[in-house]
Amino acid sequence: MPTLVAVTTADSLISPALQRQLAAAIPTAETAELPTGHLPFAERPQEWLKLMTDFLAPS
Repeated sequence: MPTLVAVTTADSLISPALQRQLAAAIPTAETAELPTGHLPFAERPQEWLKLMTDFLAPS
């Protein structure tokens, strides 16, 4: 199943290292980094929307 782990690099609740560890544990996972805290959809809504729509767009 296609999986995207959005790493929030300024997250004070879940460290970016732990987020990257999650991605590494999923064999086919892709990662994308956003310079934001724990709520990227609220803090950077346009970047979040683009990231999600690009990932979910049919190939």
